Amino acid sequence: MEKLKYIRLNNNADLRGDSYYIPREAIDFIGVVVEIHFATIAPLAVRGNHYHINRNEFIIINFSDCCELAWKDLESKNIYQKTFEGCGAILIEVMSNVVHAIKNNGREPIYLISCSNKRFDPSNPDTFKEVIIE
Repeated sequence: MEKLKYIRLNNNADLRGDSYYIPREAIDFIGVVVEIHFATIAPLAVRGNHYHINRNEFIIINFSDCCELAWKDLESKNIYQKTFEGCGAILIEVMSNVVHAIKNNGREPIYLISCSNKRFDPSNPDTFKEVIIE
């Protein structure tokens, strides 16, 4: 079973702008969406470099230049990287115990939305830092 999957989303753009639909499989992967997080990634910055022990999430990034996705399976210790160039949107499904990070190698901000099946609880955090990309 893949612990991290990514797909490039189809752009259904028209004169009003870009438009992307989230595949049903990604929504099924999460089950009930309990938390939604919206952020940007500035040029040359990294978000992530962490893993969750009890939370699955899907992340949508919208980029307009170049970005890099890195992940590490804590069981196998293998680190993987994938570079995306051009512009578009990527959906990333991340299971628990997978370190994940996204680096903006471009000149424009990346827009990111994360949906997860558990709410972040500062009194009982399940997010642990591990740097896999800088």
